[in-house]
Amino acid sequence: VDIKQNYRMLIDYVMANNKRVNVNCMNLILALSIANAKINRQKQVEIDNIKYVMDLLSNAVKVITL
Repeated sequence: VDIKQNYRMLIDYVMANNKRVNVNCMNLILALSIANAKINRQKQVEIDNIKYVMDLLSNAVKVITL
């Protein structure tokens, strides 16, 4: 399972179904990524996944606020 693709799909779904992104939904996505990282034993993969999701979230917020 490609974790990054799953988050990408989840964020795309949120973006497509909300004119204004629900902050709680974004927080949930971030919480899921952190929970996944805690489960994952490979430390560098944890950090990369969290950074990746943080980047996606910040880009999504930028798109909404523009």
